[in-house]
Amino acid sequence: MLKTIKKRKIFQQIYKHGRKCFTKDLLAIYIDSKNQNYDALQKGVSQGEYAIIVSKKISNKAVSRNKIKRKTKEAIRINSGKFPEKSYILFFPKKSIEVLDFAELENQILYIYKTINKKMLNNQTAPN
Repeated sequence: MLKTIKKRKIFQQIYKHGRKCFTKDLLAIYIDSKNQNYDALQKGVSQGEYAIIVSKKISNKAVSRNKIKRKTKEAIRINSGKFPEKSYILFFPKKSIEVLDFAELENQILYIYKTINKKMLNNQTAPN
């Protein structure tokens, strides 16, 4: 089961050293804990951790921000088997996600997973 990121140091490491992946309605910043030796990252993470950050720029109402978080969290949970192993991902929904249907949100999250897995695989096979 996926866990959410709670520690401030992990957020800072991801912001500082993370790589970005974009879709039309989502931005994801990720970091691979397998290949990186950052002090804040936990070595015993089996599957991965994530966080969903919804800014007040998206909506001033907490009700709609929480709705976006719930919808995104459910799409992540349903596709948790495809979550990149031992990685940390921050999801930043854009304003257009409010009117996005759930199936399209799932497709965008799967696209992000696939892109991250491909980039992580390329990093492992690249010569040092």
